[in-house]
Amino acid sequence: MKKLAALCLAILTAACLTACRAGDGKLSIAMEMDGNYQPEDPFVNARLFCVRKDAAALDAEGAFEMEGDSALVEIKDKQADEVLWSRAWEGATARETFDIPLRDMEAGKEYVIEFTGTGIKHALVSVAFDGGLVEERARPESK
Repeated sequence: MKKLAALCLAILTAACLTACRAGDGKLSIAMEMDGNYQPEDPFVNARLFCVRKDAAALDAEGAFEMEGDSALVEIKDKQADEVLWSRAWEGATARETFDIPLRDMEAGKEYVIEFTGTGIKHALVSVAFDGGLVEERARPESK
């Protein structure tokens, strides 16, 4: 019985570790919000990630769609609160994809993908990284 429990735990752990990985070896971090997600306006959602080793250049692919008034998506150094990349949208936006060039990413540092939106009825933000270099961490605490 203990062996079966250990095997089930190992399978569950492997499934959890690969749950966000696309079939092409990328790690996708996604946030989907609707008008009931958070009562504050503007509202903020964030996801935390880190890199496993230093990277002079880290290219990611982003996707965004929104039904709402405005949105800002930023990637920041969590500790320094330094913005490494940002993009803003106004009004309804059909799904679009874009490149996110990041430079001088350091192992051991935590980085945040942060979404700030007003009048949001629905929004979807996703960022796909090379799954071998990036890992998602637990949700960051509110500021």
